[in-house]
Amino acid sequence: MGFAIAANIERRDWQWSPDRSANHMVVKFHEHSGWSSDRLPNALEQYEAFIRPLFVQDVQNLRQRHQRLKTREVEDLTTYIQIEMSADSLDALAEVLQYDGDVEHLYRAFLRQAPPMDIPPETPDFSNFQLDHQSIQKIQFKE
Repeated sequence: MGFAIAANIERRDWQWSPDRSANHMVVKFHEHSGWSSDRLPNALEQYEAFIRPLFVQDVQNLRQRHQRLKTREVEDLTTYIQIEMSADSLDALAEVLQYDGDVEHLYRAFLRQAPPMDIPPETPDFSNFQLDHQSIQKIQFKE
């Protein structure tokens, strides 16, 4: 079973692009900051935004898993949030958050992408080997 190793390179690519959402931004707080999806900084309260955890599991469950696996240097998933608001307001918020020392990652959420093609191998067609069970004659055994 694989584990995500904690990232140590900050990411700040919050500008909109065609493969990113105009209205959704992902923020990850530094683990030492004390901020998490259930303990947000007061600075975010002044914005009219819908803020939710990026990972939908129960926060306490995520904390327990992180404590158990902390020695393996895994990310604390409670430090990720997703912010939803208008594109202009999101840009203004990003301008402020990009200089916040408690923010480790700040990026526009990726849009869902359709797969480029059907993933091989294709399922074989065995329909010519299927027989209608009613077309087979019944065998009668003598007693």
